[in-house]
Amino acid sequence: MRSFGYEVIDLLIDHFEKIGDQPVGAKLEAKDAARFVLEEGPPEQGCDPSELLTYLKRDVFPNNLHLDHPRFFAFVPSPGNFVSTMADVLASGFNVFVGTWLSGSAAASMELLVIEWLRRFCGMP
Repeated sequence: MRSFGYEVIDLLIDHFEKIGDQPVGAKLEAKDAARFVLEEGPPEQGCDPSELLTYLKRDVFPNNLHLDHPRFFAFVPSPGNFVSTMADVLASGFNVFVGTWLSGSAAASMELLVIEWLRRFCGMP
């Protein structure tokens, strides 16, 4: 897990360090997208996650718009930066459920505090 985790973190760091020098994005032609269709269905056996990461680096990540690119000025559904990415990793990894006070009282308290800060920043009562 640690080795694969470092591969992922290294990939993310390379992405954030180099994104400004890369094109804002690319899109596949419909005829080229066919290679993503697995007509034979899902594989019977799993693969090494590093193989999947290689596939994602080569074929998937480069062929999208990079909404976190510094020259991307169209729609922005979410911010893209390293800190928010790591926060997402922590949220996914620890899987804290804040739907009830019983299951996530500390995280829910933190969320309420941040909402309070935002309320004040906006000058709301």
